[in-house]
Amino acid sequence: MNYRIYKKGQNLLHWQIIVFFGIAVLILGLISNFLAYPANNIITIFENLSRTIQLFIPEQDLLQVPEGAWYLAITKFLGTIVTFMIVTQVIFQFFINQYQVWQLQRQQNHIVILGFGDCGQQFALTALAQHKQIIAIDLNISDQQYNLIMQNHKLSLLLADPTDKATLLQAAVHKAERVIFASNDNLLNIQAANSLREILQQQTNSKQTTAYIQIDDSKLIELLKETPHFPKEDKTLKVISFNRYQIAARHFLQTYPLYQYADLRGQDRIQVAIFGFTDKGQQILLQLVQHGYYRDLKTPHIIIIDPQATQRQQQFLNRYPGIDDPEICQLDFIEYDINTQTLDTTFLQTLEKQGKSAYGQNLTAILLCFEQDTQNITASLQLRLKTQQTRLALAPIFVEITKDSPALSVNIDKTPNFEQVIQHFGQLEQTCNWQQIVEANSDQLAKFLHKAYNARYGNDTKWEQLTETYRDANRGAADNLAIKLASLSYWIPEDPSNWSQKVDLTENQELLAKLEHRRWYAERRLNGWQYGTTRDDNRKIHPCLIPYEQLPENEKDKDRTNITDLQEIFSSQAQKTGEKVRKAITIALLASGESTLNKTEILKILKQYKDYHITLISSLQSPQEREFVEIGLKQGTKLIIVGSYRSEKAEWIIDLLPAGKQPISLTAEEQEIQQQRAVIYQLERAEVLIMIGENQQWIKWRQGTETIPAELSSIPASLSREIPNKLIMET
Repeated sequence: MNYRIYKKGQNLLHWQIIVFFGIAVLILGLISNFLAYPANNIITIFENLSRTIQLFIPEQDLLQVPEGAWYLAITKFLGTIVTFMIVTQVIFQFFINQYQVWQLQRQQNHIVILGFGDCGQQFALTALAQHKQIIAIDLNISDQQYNLIMQNHKLSLLLADPTDKATLLQAAVHKAERVIFASNDNLLNIQAANSLREILQQQTNSKQTTAYIQIDDSKLIELLKETPHFPKEDKTLKVISFNRYQIAARHFLQTYPLYQYADLRGQDRIQVAIFGFTDKGQQILLQLVQHGYYRDLKTPHIIIIDPQATQRQQQFLNRYPGIDDPEICQLDFIEYDINTQTLDTTFLQTLEKQGKSAYGQNLTAILLCFEQDTQNITASLQLRLKTQQTRLALAPIFVEITKDSPALSVNIDKTPNFEQVIQHFGQLEQTCNWQQIVEANSDQLAKFLHKAYNARYGNDTKWEQLTETYRDANRGAADNLAIKLASLSYWIPEDPSNWSQKVDLTENQELLAKLEHRRWYAERRLNGWQYGTTRDDNRKIHPCLIPYEQLPENEKDKDRTNITDLQEIFSSQAQKTGEKVRKAITIALLASGESTLNKTEILKILKQYKDYHITLISSLQSPQEREFVEIGLKQGTKLIIVGSYRSEKAEWIIDLLPAGKQPISLTAEEQEIQQQRAVIYQLERAEVLIMIGENQQWIKWRQGTETIPAELSSIPASLSREIPNKLIMET
């Protein structure tokens, strides 16, 4: 077997140092010889070259040395040292290599990483933080890999074929605690996993090894689970597949709740444009289809822009025939190459017309998901500059990048001015780490739901024994929980399982049952299920693949029971420490006239809702409103600004201008309309409204005695939303 081992400390002297020293001695020797033996003809020149070479031969004396040529003697001594260094390094490397071979074979309870690319390296860094001993295997080595190895004494790299059984035995995989198949080549990972299984089956005293196999194609993962040749769990091997693109997509939608942003912007559905329909873009689409619902929002509208849109559309529809179901999403494909074609206003107008909101045509978000980081950054910069200039297709831009680029992007928690920045997601630090792959942090809630389901219905199937279809079903239920909570106006911390005893899912059980059915419906359709009057699991036919409203009552009761189960599960597991899921409330203040703000009363109101997660809504149009916001922020509330006012203290800034409109170009009449829109936004969305002074028109709109003009409303006519009636009058 041909292999080479790289490990910190394997070089007594670095070859670079020896070569540099040798070249320096060679140059010094040439100078010394020509000083000691002036060259008068071609023969003496060659004699001096020969003498220079002899400087590196310790056992051969120099030819006649002229008197006083001490520098030549010193050079001879230095040449001998170079020779000694070379011999010593060769001998040392031979013995240290043999020792390292022996040491690798004796390793136990270590981590083996097959495929030491970007994902493998990132995982190694987080595994080293867990104080693990690591052996990586790859076909070649890069400067980046070499530098990483030379910085960590617990990391070794075996340069060999990772699918070769001899290589795996050399890395002592049969004695490893975990084996990570992290190559970008799915087939190589599968082949290496099969080699591992064969090795473990041949070992008589081998303990169970856990294998994590990276497969970027989620459909391939599921299909492989059904094949007899794919590694299955037994007493020697536990197999866990992971898809870093799916991890990135789930993390993105949990971090950036697009359903809430669509609602805040007056959109009746999530409307997303995805540039680059790669595996990354496809995972985003699949997650959006399952979790793009919120309260009464319609099915998500997703626009795919790709240079090979027609071809990829057909391929995707063949793989997921249920994706074109109008009950789960509206899908459009546009063939366009943003990296080679000129980005002009015509294209932006075409893109803009795909979206729609209460304020005119617009998008919820734009995502860049090309293969290369450079493509994504270049395209996103073009889009940001052009959309800022024209205010067409104006939306937050999210860029999928492998490595963080802080000089070009700003985290969403650093600025609320979404239309002015580029935000990144999907970095390797978030997806290829110990916490996600080994501890499966993103699956903790899904595992909890599965465990609770087992306990309730008497099952004993372990998470690791589930097929990927059922794991995804649990993941979907877990990811959808945040949407259910938000739909009941609950604030959700980073860990949504950290509940308060006061959470009550049954307060609007019918809404949550409907949301659960929509999630289940989308999940089944994506897995190839179709409607039929008689259920047939083998043919994937189900009679409940119809809208919730058309279900018989006994089937609706199943979705209602699911919500009751969730309530019981989390009520019994309510935490006593840390941030808890709690009721959220929005408060707004509208000031008319010259009335003075009563700070004491404001603090009293805020104290009344101290157990709530308070969000202030304001357009900051008057001194009283700005003072009210300052008081609220000191009490730890959050802030949503409506209108064109800019503030770094805000969590969200809602731009009420229709796309294409510039604030500086508004007429006095248009400015008045914008001010009215800001007022109405607060009237329609604040659960508690504080009014300073009296404005009869505002009161009539708030109380519903007079209808708000459709062109000023922040809620699309297609959504049935009731205006809150909690009104506090201040004088």
